[in-house]
This record gives sequence, C-alpha cells and structure tokens, in this order.
Amino acid sequence: MTAPTHLYECLLLFDSNKYHSQKEKLIQQIHQTLERHGAKIETSRLWDERRLVYPIKKHRKGTYHLIFFRAPGKALPPIREDFRINENILRFLIIRHHPKMEEALLALGREEHALAIQMPGLAEEGEAETAAQSVEQT
Repeated sequence: MTAPTHLYECLLLFDSNKYHSQKEKLIQQIHQTLERHGAKIETSRLWDERRLVYPIKKHRKGTYHLIFFRAPGKALPPIREDFRINENILRFLIIRHHPKMEEALLALGREEHALAIQMPGLAEEGEAETAAQSVEQT
C-alpha cells in the first residue's frame, strides 16, 4: 500500500546574484533533491525579487522561487534537512495546503504573471491611504 501524497508549497530564498548567474544549476539541484525523496513537481517558477528587510548571511537582496509539489508526509523531514544544508538556499518555507485549495493554488502557481500575494494588512493600509487622500481632496 502506497502512502498518500499531499500538495505542498515551497518558497525558496536565494541570493539574487547567485540565482541570476547559476539559475539552471540551482533549480535543477532543488528539483533533484525533491525527486530523490519521492516528490512529484507540479510547478516551479520565479516568484519575486526583493530587497531584504534585514541581511541574511550578509545578503541584502533575495530572489524567491516558488515550487508546488506532491509528496508523502514521510518525505518532508529529509527534504527539509537537505534544504538546511544546501549553502545556496538562504531560507525556505514548506506549507501543506488543504485539499480543497489545491486547484486554486496550482492555478496561481502556474500563472507566470501572477504577482506576489500581498499580506492582508498591507492591502488595508493601501485602502486607508487611498480613503485618506480622497477625504483630503473634498
């Protein structure tokens, strides 16, 4: 009997300079790590490049790469350990999503032009500033 697989979202943070100079090698290395532990990659793409709020391993700018993959739960500890010891990865986050959210998330993950999702608090701040500006104008 095979173990059930779940959909996971993985966000990796790379040094921007290294990512742009060795992109193919870095992504191939990550994909090989996932596949070695029984994961099936659903989608993998560049997510965003940003200035970091604080330096991470002396880097001030980072490139985020988004990967959605399916794997059994027992595969996550070795995947996390391999990511931890990979010197090219500054930070990473792996999240398991509810099965009802899978199709919507995969559609977003496959959309090359999808922007980084804004945090709810940031959207509210933008709306508050817009409302304040419209009040000032009247």
